Amino acid sequence: MNTSQLAARTRFGFSRRRSLVRRIALGCGVLGLSAGAALSAAPTASSATPKIYFGLVGTASNLPLMSSHAYSQINKKVPNARMITMGSNGVHWSALAAAAPGSVVYNELVSWATTLKTRPGPIFLTIGHEPESKSYTAYGTSAQYVLAFRHVVNIFRSLGVTNVQWTWQMTSYAFVVGSSDSRYALKWYPGDTYVDDVAADAYNWSDCRGGPWEELSQAETPALQFARAHGKGAILGEFGSGPGPKRAQWLKNAEAFLVANANTFRAAYYFDVPNATACNWQITSSSDVAALSSIIKDPHFTL
Repeated sequence: MNTSQLAARTRFGFSRRRSLVRRIALGCGVLGLSAGAALSAAPTASSATPKIYFGLVGTASNLPLMSSHAYSQINKKVPNARMITMGSNGVHWSALAAAAPGSVVYNELVSWATTLKTRPGPIFLTIGHEPESKSYTAYGTSAQYVLAFRHVVNIFRSLGVTNVQWTWQMTSYAFVVGSSDSRYALKWYPGDTYVDDVAADAYNWSDCRGGPWEELSQAETPALQFARAHGKGAILGEFGSGPGPKRAQWLKNAEAFLVANANTFRAAYYFDVPNATACNWQITSSSDVAALSSIIKDPHFTL
C-alpha cells in the first residue's frame, strides 16, 4: 500500500475495539491450483480441520465484523488484535537492529514484549510491512531489515514470549519479480529460524489501473508456494479487489481458494478501507456484503 493508504490505516486501523472476528477453518489444499481448480466444491469442515482467523483491516463499512488486524508503532500502545503489524516509528532498520539494553527503542520493544506475553495466543506479529515497497525506501536495505527483524525476535525470545507467531509481511508482487529486482522476496526473508508465517498482501487492481483481472488465487499462489517450500504457514495480511459489479464474485472465488488451501493458510484480512486516490477497497454494495456474509457462514470459518 502507498503512503495515502498507510494514512488510512492510521485512521481505521491503529486504535480499534477488540473483536476477534472470524477464524477460518480451511480444508486440504493443493499447491499450484489454477483459478478454475480453486473453485471446486469446498470440503466439509470437521473437528480435524485447521482453524485460522478471518477478519478486516479497518471498519469503514460498519459491517457486523470488527477488524482483528491492527497497525501501530513501537512507541504507541499495543493494539488488541489477533494480527498486529508493528512499525518502527521512522527508526531506520539499522538503528532497530542495533537497539541495545537501556536505549529508548530497546525499552519500547521490551514494553511490547511484556504486554503481548500476557495475552492468549497465537498472536500474529510482524515487524514493519511491505518493507520492499517504495513507502519504506528510506528505512534501509533488505540486509538491514533482516537484521532488524532478527534482533526484535531475539529480544522477545529472551523475555520468554512464546505466544507470538512471527509473521513476515510482504507484497504479493515480491514473490513474482526476478532475483535481480530489489523487491525480490528472498532478499528480505529473515530466515526459517525467525519466521513462523509468510504473509503477502494481495490485491486485484484491474478496475483501478486497468490491465488483466486478477483473482486472489493468481495473486497469492507464488507466496503460498514460498510458504510451503519453507515449511511455514501462509497469511493474507491484507487482500482486496477494486470496486465494481464483479467484486462479489471475486470474494466468493477468494473464499473457495482459501478453503482449498487450508493446510497452509493461517489467517486472512480483507482491507476494508476507502481510498480516494487509488482503489476503493471498501465493501459497499449489498452483493459485496452478502459475499462476506457467505464467508462468515461457511463452516470452515468460525468465531
